[in-house]
Amino acid sequence: LLENAYCAAHTVKADVVLFGAKRYEQTTKKVFDAPWLLKRDRIPAEQPFSSNDIPEHIFDVVTPCPWTKMFKRSFILNNKLKFQDTQNSNDVLFV
Repeated sequence: LLENAYCAAHTVKADVVLFGAKRYEQTTKKVFDAPWLLKRDRIPAEQPFSSNDIPEHIFDVVTPCPWTKMFKRSFILNNKLKFQDTQNSNDVLFV
């Protein structure tokens, strides 16, 4: 998955790649779909796309959890993005 995402991102020079994810229920040891993590119906059919293509959905197309995204290193450095120095939820500001 990561290799394919990296190759696709490299090909189109994407700064960010979005992912869906699944949910694991520890008590039942079952895996479930989690469609709320990436709302595919709000993503344009034409790829790649930018935030300008979906201004009305830019903040709700994907959740802020970091495991639903892959960032280009230069994008992080150029924008001086950093995690907050907090014990938890430090990913919300970053992503």
